[in-house]
Amino acid sequence: MLALADLMHLVRPTPRRVQEQRWADRVERYREVREAGPPKNTPDVARHQVGGLTWYVPHPDLGLGRLMARSQQLPAIFEIEQSHRLGARGDTMIDIGANIGTTSIPRVKMGHFRRAYVAEPEQLDYTCLVHNVVANSAQGLVLPDNCAIYSFSGSVKFREQAQSGVHRVNLKDKGRDVPCFTLDDWVQRCGVDLRRLHFIKCDAQGAEGHIFRGAESLLTLRRVLWQIEYWPRGLSALGTTEAELQALVASWFSDFAILGRRGDGKNVETVRPIGELGPAITALQLGARGFTNLLLYPTSLAAIRGLGT
Repeated sequence: MLALADLMHLVRPTPRRVQEQRWADRVERYREVREAGPPKNTPDVARHQVGGLTWYVPHPDLGLGRLMARSQQLPAIFEIEQSHRLGARGDTMIDIGANIGTTSIPRVKMGHFRRAYVAEPEQLDYTCLVHNVVANSAQGLVLPDNCAIYSFSGSVKFREQAQSGVHRVNLKDKGRDVPCFTLDDWVQRCGVDLRRLHFIKCDAQGAEGHIFRGAESLLTLRRVLWQIEYWPRGLSALGTTEAELQALVASWFSDFAILGRRGDGKNVETVRPIGELGPAITALQLGARGFTNLLLYPTSLAAIRGLGT
C-alpha cells in the first residue's frame, strides 16, 4: 500500500515550470540549445506546420523531411492512435530514439501522457527536437536529453547519416563518440518518478536487444507497456539475432500486439499470447528491409486492461 506522502505526490505533480527549470539545470546540452534559439537561415532545417503543430525538420529534402512536406501528416500518427487504443496511456512515458519529437510531442499534446522523458543522440535532430518542444509550448512536459541508450553506460560510436531517423550505433569503430547510458542508469540520471511511469517507446535502429539488457530494473515494473521497433536487419547489424530478441521479449512479457506497418493502412488490433510472437513475425514476411512495431504487455491483466479502457 502506498504511504500518504506517495499518494499526495501522485495527485499533485511537479508544476511544469519547476520541472523545466530543473531539467535545464540538470542537462547542460538542453540549456545550451534552448538558449541559442531555433535554427535560422540554414538549408539544413525547414519549418513546417503539420498535424496542428510546428516542426523544425532537419534535411528537409530527404527522408522524414520530404515525407512530412509531401503528406502534411505526422509519419507515426497511425501507430500513436493505435497504441493509445491498445492501452498506451497514463502519466509518464519514455521515448528512446526520439528523433525530432514526432512521437512524444503529439502524445503529450493529445493528452495520452502528462510528461515524456526523451533521448536522442544525433546533434541536429536533437537541436530540432529541443526547438519543437519550445515551439509547441511543451517545456517541462517533454524533457529531451542528448544521449544514446544502450547496454552499458559510457560512450559509444554513433554513425550519423545524411537524413533524419536513420542514424545508429556502430560496432565497427566508425562514427562520433556519444554519451550512452543503460536505461536503468538513465532514469536515475533524469530523476524519473517510476511510480508514474506507464509506457516506454523504443525506436533505436536495431539496438533494442542491447537496451533490454540494460533495463532489468525497469522491466520488473509490471504495469509498464513497451513499444519497440522490430527490424531484423538492424538487430543483426548490432549483434542480436531475432531468436535472441524474441527470447528476451518472452522472458519479460506475456502478450503482444503487432501495430500497423507504416503505410499499409491496416487497423488490426489483436492482442495475442507471447508464445505466438515467432509465427506472427514469420507471417509478416518482412524481408531484408522490412520492419514492424510491437506493443508489449508485461502481464495478461495489463493486456486486458489496455483493450478494455
